[in-house]
Amino acid sequence: MNKSLLRVYRLFNKLYPFVLFVVTVASIYLLFPKQVKFRYEFQKGKPWRHETLYAPFSFGINKPDAEIVEQNDSIRQLFVPFFHLNTSKSDEQIKLFNLHFEKTWADLQNTPSGHQILSTFNKVTIRNIYLDLLKKIYDAGIMEQSLEFHPELKSKNSLIRIKDTFAEEVPLKNVYSLKSAYFSISDILNRSNPSQFGPAFLHENLAMNRYLFPNLFYDEQKSKQVLQDQLNTVSLTQGMVQSGERVISRGDVVTDSNYLVLQSLKVSYEKGIGHNIKYSMVIIGQIMFIMVCIGALFMYIYQFRRYYYDEKKKIVSIMLSLFITIFFASLVIRTNFISLSIVPFTILAIIIRIFFDSRTAIFVYLITLLLVGFFAPNSYEFIFTQTLAGFVAVVSIDRIYRRSHLVWTAVFVTLTYSIVYFCLNIIQEGNIAAIPWTRYKWILANGILVTAAYPMIYIFEKIFGFVSDVTLIEISDTNNQLLRMLAEKAPGTFQHSIQVANIAEEAIRKIGGNPFLIRTGALYHDIGKAENPQYFIENQSINENPHNKLAYDKSAAIIIDHVSAGVKIARKHKLPEKIVDFIKTHHGTSKTGYFYRRYIIDHPGEKVDADKFSYPGPNPTSKELSVLMLADSVEAASRSLAVKNEESLYELIEQIFNQKINEGQLKNSDLTFGDITNVKIIFLEKLKNIYHVRIEYPSEK
Repeated sequence: MNKSLLRVYRLFNKLYPFVLFVVTVASIYLLFPKQVKFRYEFQKGKPWRHETLYAPFSFGINKPDAEIVEQNDSIRQLFVPFFHLNTSKSDEQIKLFNLHFEKTWADLQNTPSGHQILSTFNKVTIRNIYLDLLKKIYDAGIMEQSLEFHPELKSKNSLIRIKDTFAEEVPLKNVYSLKSAYFSISDILNRSNPSQFGPAFLHENLAMNRYLFPNLFYDEQKSKQVLQDQLNTVSLTQGMVQSGERVISRGDVVTDSNYLVLQSLKVSYEKGIGHNIKYSMVIIGQIMFIMVCIGALFMYIYQFRRYYYDEKKKIVSIMLSLFITIFFASLVIRTNFISLSIVPFTILAIIIRIFFDSRTAIFVYLITLLLVGFFAPNSYEFIFTQTLAGFVAVVSIDRIYRRSHLVWTAVFVTLTYSIVYFCLNIIQEGNIAAIPWTRYKWILANGILVTAAYPMIYIFEKIFGFVSDVTLIEISDTNNQLLRMLAEKAPGTFQHSIQVANIAEEAIRKIGGNPFLIRTGALYHDIGKAENPQYFIENQSINENPHNKLAYDKSAAIIIDHVSAGVKIARKHKLPEKIVDFIKTHHGTSKTGYFYRRYIIDHPGEKVDADKFSYPGPNPTSKELSVLMLADSVEAASRSLAVKNEESLYELIEQIFNQKINEGQLKNSDLTFGDITNVKIIFLEKLKNIYHVRIEYPSEK
């Protein structure tokens, strides 16, 4: 079973680059528009640099979007909404009123005063007067709410009232709401004389407001249908260009009218109007284009950044970042709701720069722009502007260990966009007044969104296990819980770690590397000594050495164990794997020299198992790991020197460096001979400062 799993794992390791390549290409293809691409690039105000263009087919000249929007807005503004008059509700209430009127009249007549007064009125005449009043209001229409609460009537003066199959336009002042109908009846009854509507006590008992109910309702379906029919009558074109007719000649300036014709031809061409298109060939062409771009990126990583290629999570993170950027660009272009200028493409360059390097960031960024530029409007202008902004972003954010660094990068990116956009528009329009300044709001929004890279850095760290400078600074704080524990349990080791951190950081700054990474790694490299601090000489009191009671191989095992103990502690406290690497490699595969030599002396002629006295490794594989190993050995050994002067420190450094090189501890490192020479110089200067090496004063006679 284990052998089968091992074979599967090896097969996966061989195939995963191919699988990732296929998945990336397929995912990006799904984002591409499924249409042909117009072969010509053109910009308003610039000469037509292609051959003379003749219409390949007849097509209509599209109206400018602004004109269509204006016509549509005019139709919406003049449109009169439809309301349906429900007659069944009014008939029901009138029938109810008749019954109530008869009962009320009869009840009032049974009273002496009521009988005397009502006898002077004709019941039928009075009832008909009330009925006519109710019918008049119901025929006009009663809405449930006042007119201002109907958004469809905003800025309208009339509505179309539908009664049965008859529709008529009526002014809004001729319809009622429940409130206005009630006040209208009350006003009529209060202003009338008794001979018209009967005595006042009859009005009060009838309570006419109880028969008022809404019967005029907004007909949304009918209104939308009629409005859409009216909008559909708006012509989208203004004239035709016949097949074979000259569209523009080589060298002609693309004017407003030419631009409109060219844009119309482009839209018709990409929609496949007027010419035969084999969409299977379009698909093949798009896939091949994507394959070339992604293939170039894979080749770059394989050829120049092989260590990214070999680490699955790194190459996956690059492809995922590229895909997410293209996805958002495609979403904005498809919806056409906001400008493409708002998409913060430079975040991609910033993220790749933070976790990888500047050259990789620029290469990935350019490949992304080429892919987006395939379907972005004004491809040349888009790629030109975004490329400059990306270069500025990569150059301006060398390190990000303060929030202000990212803010300044966002400012520089925004300024770049603004200046480039201004220059391009001056070239195209030749007039400052003609520049569409509204686009600057999208550029400003883009600059604000660039700061979103800060939380995205944290997300990438958690997903892929990357480590940013911000995180390194946080965990290198000596008030950190784990470092405080080391200071309390093993104060000598803690002081040693600080000295190693100072020495190593200065050296890596000189030869090039990440000073935050090596400093943090140095502070934690001996964290495992907190398990048994008394077995390490820097933590021992005078004349108290527990190794005196142990066999040499047992002592060596305890000393070696601080590496594995350190790894366990680091992972328990969820330190990044990059920091764990410092714990693993700071001794490489070297031996515990003192106990190994003492064991050989005490066991002459015996075959010694060197593995018992050797650290598990592995050996360091980067500049930071290698410099930390050297700094650790040099600082620890310098403490045992009886005489600490420049000569003795120089000899010690040479001895340790030669020993590490001869043992092959640096064989996997990328340190050059020049780097090693510079590191020796830095180490010597730092140790001289630590031990305050000065000239020897002559003694007094």
